[in-house]
Amino acid sequence: NANQFDQAIEMLSYIDDASLWAMPSQLLLNDIDAQLGNEDIAIKRFHSYVTRHEDNAHLHKELGDLYRRYQKYEKARDSYLKAKSYGLNAANLNRNLAIAHERLNEDSQAEIAFTKALEQNPNDPFTLNYLGYWWAESDRKLDQAIQLIERAVLLRPKNGFFVDSLGWVHYKLGNYKFAVEFL
Repeated sequence: NANQFDQAIEMLSYIDDASLWAMPSQLLLNDIDAQLGNEDIAIKRFHSYVTRHEDNAHLHKELGDLYRRYQKYEKARDSYLKAKSYGLNAANLNRNLAIAHERLNEDSQAEIAFTKALEQNPNDPFTLNYLGYWWAESDRKLDQAIQLIERAVLLRPKNGFFVDSLGWVHYKLGNYKFAVEFL
């Protein structure tokens, strides 16, 4: 937090790969690399760590998140699917998988994963907003989109992104007065 990245990296290098702190140290290294703009180093290091722990579903999910952070959606999707194949089936995994599918224009797979995420956690405002905004942006299912986004705003009324989404869906529905108020 003091921007002493070299010292942090050196200290983290002392943590043994078999330690309880190995994964948190890898995630911290990823954050440092992200702040330093070392995308390739972060991916290479974490991919190597995941390879050494191939059957760890959570690590594949984290690798997918890292790929998604750097807009490598195909690799993100594949990592999320591998996490699922190893038994992880969490709502946030399904949401992130859905986002990867959506970014790859794999709409039917995205909708399946979003549906699964909402079945697992119907009150996840991020999933509600993302799906609703996606539908609104593509002029689909606008009546359902507004319901999802309204729920997201009820859950997080001070989130400007969600309120903006509500304005956008009102605009798409032709409710310009409401759209302006929310936007």
